[in-house]
Amino acid sequence: MSDIELVDNQQSVLDIELEEAAEKWLPIPFFPDLANDTRLPNWFLDGSVTSLEIAGSAIDNLGYPRVIRAGQMGVGATCRTDGVRNRKEFWRFVALNAAGYTTAEINPLRTDLKQAEIPHELLDWTPSSTKEQDAAFDLMSVRTLVRDQTRDEMLARERELVEAIAEPAYCDGRYVDHAPANDDFLVVGVIKSQRAKYLSGKPLQVLYSLNEGERTPAFLIERRRGQGRTRVGNQVITFYVRLTSPRLVGPGGGLARIEISERYLRNQVRLGEKLINQGNQKLLSAIAADLTQLRTRDLTYARGAVTVEPIRLIERELRLIFRDTQMAAMETMCLLN
Repeated sequence: MSDIELVDNQQSVLDIELEEAAEKWLPIPFFPDLANDTRLPNWFLDGSVTSLEIAGSAIDNLGYPRVIRAGQMGVGATCRTDGVRNRKEFWRFVALNAAGYTTAEINPLRTDLKQAEIPHELLDWTPSSTKEQDAAFDLMSVRTLVRDQTRDEMLARERELVEAIAEPAYCDGRYVDHAPANDDFLVVGVIKSQRAKYLSGKPLQVLYSLNEGERTPAFLIERRRGQGRTRVGNQVITFYVRLTSPRLVGPGGGLARIEISERYLRNQVRLGEKLINQGNQKLLSAIAADLTQLRTRDLTYARGAVTVEPIRLIERELRLIFRDTQMAAMETMCLLN
């Protein structure tokens, strides 16, 4: 669920020629044997969130619109190493805007929800900037901000799981949303939805000419996570790989974009070497080969052309844990009443 791609990044490309000069870009071949590279992650991680708005008003006695959402979220990780136990965690939650209320006024509700027969986490949104303070008086803006709060909480839980595992991992979504506190281990973001535009000219032509398993040269971008006080930036090395043959899905299908930390790769480079040296080029191509061979073959599955099978299994297992969304919302409404 967490493959979120913002479209505010037209100027975020920092170095399109990181691996190859733009006019010399060509598809980088698929080398299946590289999938045996021991540096590749064995862990796969994803999260899911569902929610419904269960109450709302355009204005209350404090002058703010109120929105309450009820939902469920879960995060899971699976390891392809035999005998290693998978990880799954699940939460019910209530999300609301708490503008105008103090922490002391909100905390009793937080405690009551945690101690309920069906425990719930309270996700209380409050404006953290002048822009958000203005938005806090607009019902439609508040609805969006409360919904975003649930997404951000899920991503925070995914990051906690990445930190807890502390081993190389493939994560469904952007690297920056899963970035550990340091770069001691490899984290690979796999983005399935291509809404942002990074390439033009010859590099764009190369992108659409990719065959199954081929990748583009890597380039450097800046990615950001969060808003206001929590806004965090990272320089990210990224490239595209074609996971499914264009004969099956067309020239615009089957394309995933891969992100890894620039700092992580730089930490692997000896003094005097180029960032994209032979060893790092092999790692990027190994990631492309690994994901291509792991791609789910069930094309009836939504976005199956860009989904790897371990991620599909995590999504399925999380959905099996979830209660029907409407039933879960009704249970929460009874709890609040």
